[in-house]
Amino acid sequence: MPLVFAVSALVLSRISISDTSATRTSQNLALDIRDGLTYILKHRVILVLLAMALLMNLGGAPLGIILPVFSEWLGSSAHAYGYMMAALSAGMVLGFWQAGAASARGSVAIVLSASVGTLFVVLASVLWLPPTIGLIVAFAILVLAGFLMGTANVRIATIMQLATDADYLGRVGSVGRMISLVASPLSLAAFGPLVDGKGPGFALLVSGLVILLAGLPFVGSSVWQYRSSTEASPEGR
Repeated sequence: MPLVFAVSALVLSRISISDTSATRTSQNLALDIRDGLTYILKHRVILVLLAMALLMNLGGAPLGIILPVFSEWLGSSAHAYGYMMAALSAGMVLGFWQAGAASARGSVAIVLSASVGTLFVVLASVLWLPPTIGLIVAFAILVLAGFLMGTANVRIATIMQLATDADYLGRVGSVGRMISLVASPLSLAAFGPLVDGKGPGFALLVSGLVILLAGLPFVGSSVWQYRSSTEASPEGR
């Protein structure tokens, strides 16, 4: 085996890569990112969808650090936190599965996003209930929230794909994904102190309001009016 590694290293060492090629690759990458951003900024539907995805991530990502404290405030053990995350994940799986057979309508994606935000706000009120009842209600809300989140995310991604020209799919998809994922570490950094300082109920309220911004402001917008051409013609794009 060491001989194989030695031979492989010898062969690889004889492969030359010019600096100009590396520079050209770097320049192409920068150009691709610029092209993707330019395309997004010129197409309102895609820009709004990206804003929706960003807000969904900003409000949804902190759930993983809110729920442990949330379950503790309800007086339950770490097992309850695991069950809550399992309920959320089960709902998301069901949402992903259901979204595959759904039509791509922007109005539905916006309503789903606003509904997720509303459920997060309602979840904050569970802390006012007796612990046992609160846990049962929390599980039910998380299953439904996960279902709506999964469905909304699939619809947003589908509409973004359908609204993008084929030649730009890779660039727009990668740039859009990069921007939306930046929201996760930013929101985690912001919500950590918020949970410690104000408690999980207040953090859930803020999280829900942020997600509501992924839906309500866009009612009547270009995305709201968007409807996939495939609904009119099975062969349409």
